[in-house]
Amino acid sequence: MAIPNVTLNTKTYTLSADQNGIIRWAETSGGVPSGFSELTDSLRGPLANVKSPAFRVDSQLIVPVVAVADTACVCAGGILRDMRFNVQVLWNPQSTVAERTDGALRFKDWVATTVFQNQIINSARPY
Repeated sequence: MAIPNVTLNTKTYTLSADQNGIIRWAETSGGVPSGFSELTDSLRGPLANVKSPAFRVDSQLIVPVVAVADTACVCAGGILRDMRFNVQVLWNPQSTVAERTDGALRFKDWVATTVFQNQIINSARPY
């Protein structure tokens, strides 16, 4: 099966590697390799070394901010900072498709809430 491109907030991530069960996509519009945003994903399981057998998805999105001009700290093209988003999902192999669908949709809706996004965008606590 071909691994598709992934589009996140109008940025297209294309396959850059598929090694040892870890898929990597890169968004390269930043022009310089240090500015490439990377998305990784893997599915493992069922895992026997956890409390109960489980499947596990690990995903990470790295969004670098690159200097466009030399600064006192970094030369143009160097990384000023980055944001890292890590997600890990575990589920029992005996769960049903309906249960997994419900969980995935709940998580998708949670990430889309203003409560969740406000924590990231404005560094604001949800309470």
